[in-house]
Amino acid sequence: MLAWSDVRGHDFWGEDNPGPPHGRIVPQRMEAVRQKPVASVAALNHWIGSGEVMITERQTVRAPQPTAALTWLEWESELRAATGGVTLSAKGHPYDGLGIRFIDSMAKGATLNSAGTREIAQASGQNARWCAYSGALAGGGSAGVAIFDHPDNPRHPNPFFVMNQPFGYLSAAPTFREPLELREGETLRLRYAVVSFLGEAGRETLDHHFQLWSGKAWQKS
Repeated sequence: MLAWSDVRGHDFWGEDNPGPPHGRIVPQRMEAVRQKPVASVAALNHWIGSGEVMITERQTVRAPQPTAALTWLEWESELRAATGGVTLSAKGHPYDGLGIRFIDSMAKGATLNSAGTREIAQASGQNARWCAYSGALAGGGSAGVAIFDHPDNPRHPNPFFVMNQPFGYLSAAPTFREPLELREGETLRLRYAVVSFLGEAGRETLDHHFQLWSGKAWQKS
């Protein structure tokens, strides 16, 4: 999911627990569904808080052909601030940006980022081109997922948030340290690759695929 816990005082990340007013990301329509040259879907979403549309999001997810070792998704969100502008903020907790919560069996897993960091406490908040999390599968063996931060994203290389207790969680978190301001009508474009693999993928392998992916000309579906 791509969400923030504080958008003009509304929590778009959390569930309906006590706290600030909760916002909702409400799908409006599918704008495109394509099979070629790359399978993709594009949707229009409204981020609504207190009955007001705060952000208009055009979200595109692409599924390039898998390789023998990796399965890919490419995620692009264009966030356009509505009347009055918005601030995207984590507001004191790290759950922000594009995040993945892992299945229970993958708790107490391992991390690795583009700086070579393997310690959870050090990797969480560290700026990196990519960060991976891996853990045990319930049926045996292990698997992992890496998020690649596109070089054109604001603040690249971004901080990543990663934890392995009480569950595994990984997010590309551009507002880990400070908010992002969007003026009225301004559009923020965020692009990521989400790369899954069985077993472990080493630093050289992930670096190689990051370079291949980030070096491609980005074309809209």
